[in-house]
Amino acid sequence: EKYIKEFSLPPTTITKLAMKVLKKYDWPGNVRELQNVITRLLLQMVANKIEELDIMQSIDPISRNEKDHIFSLEMPESVLVKEYAQYIFKKMNKAKTKTANVLCIDLKTLQKRLGKEIS
Repeated sequence: EKYIKEFSLPPTTITKLAMKVLKKYDWPGNVRELQNVITRLLLQMVANKIEELDIMQSIDPISRNEKDHIFSLEMPESVLVKEYAQYIFKKMNKAKTKTANVLCIDLKTLQKRLGKEIS
C-alpha cells in the first residue's frame, strides 16, 4: 500500500500463489531487495494484478542481469512453464529439491514438468 500511494497507482491485488513465491524466496538483499522488486512490479504491471509469473520474472535466484534465456509471452503457457522449470533446474545445478523450492512446487510436479531431464 505504501508504494501504491507513493506512486499514485490504482488498487492492486496479488494472487495467493504470487505471495507464496515472495514468501519462499531467500531475499539475499533483505528488505531493500524486496522493496525494489515490489516497486518494479507495481510500476510495470498492466492489469492491476501481480501474479506468480510476474514475480518469477522479477527475481532470478542466480542473476537478474543474465540474458542467456529469453521467455516469450507468445509461447503457449505449457511450454513457458516447462522452459522456465528447465532454466531454473539448470541454474540450481540440477538440484531437484532446491529447484522445486524456488518454483514453489513439490518434487512430483517438478518431475512432470522436466520429464527425462530430471532423471
